[in-house]
Amino acid sequence: MVDMDVTTFLEKYNSVFRKFNIFVEFIDRSPTFGGPKQTADYLVKSLGFNPIGASWINLDDEYEPFPGGKKGDPLKPLMDNLQFTMAYRGKMLSIQRAEECAKDFYTLFSNGRRVRLSNHIEYGWTPVTPATFDAVHIAMDRKLIGMILMMDED
Repeated sequence: MVDMDVTTFLEKYNSVFRKFNIFVEFIDRSPTFGGPKQTADYLVKSLGFNPIGASWINLDDEYEPFPGGKKGDPLKPLMDNLQFTMAYRGKMLSIQRAEECAKDFYTLFSNGRRVRLSNHIEYGWTPVTPATFDAVHIAMDRKLIGMILMMDED
């Protein structure tokens, strides 16, 4: 098994990201960014997208697949977005490949407490782009912030 780092991750999934127009970004985390949701806003705003403040969903603490339900698996929203296009649910990756990619992405964040945020879950999203549909998955630890962004049009 190969140790996963950002370069290895990008090399491993580059063809997938290009094929499906998935935008991926990594930056070093500065302690001046603030808490996780402020850090996510800093990242999306620095890339020209819209910050969403309190609307970020902390997948480790706040994620419920259905309102009022029990906590969900934090991998599921990213896996779902990697499996199907958002507008017409066209097939992208197999469930196995989507799970592998999601796990590999989140594995990159192991320096201190990892936080996983998203703007998109099963029953809705708060847009960060002008696209008809978008899904942003952000992970961070003490040193690194990463983002996977998918957009789709109707």
